[in-house]
Amino acid sequence: MLSRDDVRRLDIRVGEVIGASSLPEFPSMLKLTLDLGIEEVTAVAELAGCYEPEQLIGRQLLVLANVEPVDYGGAVSQAVVLGNCTGDRSESFLSAIDRRVPNGTRLALG
Repeated sequence: MLSRDDVRRLDIRVGEVIGASSLPEFPSMLKLTLDLGIEEVTAVAELAGCYEPEQLIGRQLLVLANVEPVDYGGAVSQAVVLGNCTGDRSESFLSAIDRRVPNGTRLALG
């Protein structure tokens, strides 16, 4: 189980997708450029089976921003997009917000 202190260490922020592209070497993945307000970061997410890159441009998503970077063959993922993509799309979703807020707004935890 996570303690309350563990949960408070999670840095979940609103990020706007300002760029999106496929990764030919990883067909199930999309490379997203996210505006977190004070910086732009890249997230590589397994979303290609559910979303076309252009469908994501301009959307504000919830992003876990304080993770160790992971290199996907030259595309370094610096964040984790919160959501799910299933093969038949029946349980696919992206965690989003119900109104526009400033990019980088931190989710209150705890």
